[in-house]
Amino acid sequence: TFQVINEDGDAVGGLTADDPYAIPAVSTVGVSPDGHIYLHFERKFIYRDADDDGNACQDPWSESSPCSCQLFKSVYTTEEMAAETVSSDLASIKCIDWQHSIDVWSSNAPIFQFDAASNVYYLAHIPGDSQSVVYRVTPEENEDGHFELTEMVNANICVRDYRVAPSGGFFYVGENCIGGRWSGDNSFFRYVSPEGSLAEVSSGWWDYKFEIVEGQNSDRVLFYGPDPESGQVASWDSACLFEFDPGAEAGSRSSKLVSCNNNIWEWLELRRVDDV
Repeated sequence: TFQVINEDGDAVGGLTADDPYAIPAVSTVGVSPDGHIYLHFERKFIYRDADDDGNACQDPWSESSPCSCQLFKSVYTTEEMAAETVSSDLASIKCIDWQHSIDVWSSNAPIFQFDAASNVYYLAHIPGDSQSVVYRVTPEENEDGHFELTEMVNANICVRDYRVAPSGGFFYVGENCIGGRWSGDNSFFRYVSPEGSLAEVSSGWWDYKFEIVEGQNSDRVLFYGPDPESGQVASWDSACLFEFDPGAEAGSRSSKLVSCNNNIWEWLELRRVDDV
């Protein structure tokens, strides 16, 4: 059972299943800006008995069957559920992607991320294939009744982490993949604009940490790593805390926010006089 809780702490609607054993447990719940609930179940399960063309599924238990799914979206918004004027059974959720599966251990990123237009983003793989791809999925179905999937990062890159900006801009950390496995090269930190253009923020580092700056007109990001404007090979001494604005002119996109040197513990323990 999934329930909507109001500001007073009362349950005022949600989703229910007549047979709680008919579906697996839910691993992740996400709520889009337009108020729809996204559900990531711990595994795929059979949710229909025929494919999109009306043909009966010959092997519905197969992970590649069009009759089994792991990722769903609620038909109604949380506001509509709270009003208790809509159906609350499992027919009120729709499969958004039966072709792919999600493993919770495959990335450091949140399972579901959203932009301001309520497109949903997630890292998924084809069952039986170790290569994962970051997809963007539209909030509404097209004329054929399908949610439209767009590759944001292809399977030739292993994604470690990513964040989506409200504009649809997309920051990610990854490295080259060899047969779906990490190549062992140092990671790179990249940005994909809402229009699809690619820019490299930084490269040659092994442990980028980053978060998008909220409440800004442009897709700015805070990150810990080597200087984006430096042409030198990254080293421990070169890592610092930077703000990067991909919309700025080349040569002025990054700014160092603190003074850094190889004694990072001075900074972490607030003993760096220049920064305290």
